[in-house]
Amino acid sequence: MTTTDPEEARLTAERDAAVADLAAFSSAISHDLRGPLRTISVAVQILASEHAAGFDDEARTLLSIVENNAGRMGGLIDDIVAFSRVSRQRLQKLRIDMNEMAEAVIAGITSPTEGRRVSFAVDPLPPAAGDPELVRQLLAQLISNAVKFTRPRDEAVIQVGVHGDGTYFVRDNGVGFDMAHTGQLFGLFHRLHHKDEFEGNGVGLALVKRIAEKHGGRVWAEGVPGEGATFYFTL
Repeated sequence: MTTTDPEEARLTAERDAAVADLAAFSSAISHDLRGPLRTISVAVQILASEHAAGFDDEARTLLSIVENNAGRMGGLIDDIVAFSRVSRQRLQKLRIDMNEMAEAVIAGITSPTEGRRVSFAVDPLPPAAGDPELVRQLLAQLISNAVKFTRPRDEAVIQVGVHGDGTYFVRDNGVGFDMAHTGQLFGLFHRLHHKDEFEGNGVGLALVKRIAEKHGGRVWAEGVPGEGATFYFTL
């Protein structure tokens, strides 16, 4: 006969309730906010296509501001829903060819590199055991960040590699960051750079952290302002 520890049962119940609340919150965001945003976007498109000729410069600027911010809000909703989904998704561990996955992620990054000199290097990577969809999200986020934060460089150099202990990493020669702010990197909605410098909602690295921890691993980073950054993760 087994007995249940009351404290363990309480914590389990609280966890299950939190997951249910997160699911409800995600559903509300996904359905209740997307509708008004779609209405705003359609209205802006009609104004731009049918009435913009009669607008002065200030009106066109205001219309552009509405359109851009509606797009940003839509992106934020997508990111929050993705974060919530990872928290609730059942994990399946399969053998992953990390080289193949890294190359596929890089091949899918097109528009952010147009007109730029970007060099990718993928070292021989050992296979990993993990959920392919989630690990692809993790890699895509880290590589996309490297592409974004190397934008000021004449030539961006991005490396995907691994240490002997099985720690994977993504390294770049971008703007870097002050190690004094490392604790903020992986927090939800935390940003180290102003939105006018680099786009983003402050969800991506929190998603990376959640995926790594869901696999029993962890993620951390090293950086130097003006000299690039390296993001490490284990599964």
